[in-house]
Amino acid sequence: MVGTPGTDSTYSETMAAAAAAAAPQPSASKCSNPPCVGTGSCPSTTTKVNSYYDDLTDTGGPCMVWVFETEGSGTTKATSGYVHIDATECICPSTTDPTWD
Repeated sequence: MVGTPGTDSTYSETMAAAAAAAAPQPSASKCSNPPCVGTGSCPSTTTKVNSYYDDLTDTGGPCMVWVFETEGSGTTKATSGYVHIDATECICPSTTDPTWD
């Protein structure tokens, strides 16, 4: 299945989990703030689970966050189909970030 960015019905938590599983994985011994892979809320002002993350920052790698369901509005809107990669922290993606499917 191929997702269309911004169309929630073309993305799922299962797809986001598969994307995270295909990314480099954190070492169990280096994960100082578990869980280092799992579900989250984007933007952080919401409690709705709509993203999946893979946090490698403990080992010098990036944190990747995939959004599978759109939530928020304005500058805090997290749109389905986007992934943010940051070297130091887990940040929700915006529409200026790369897309995934």
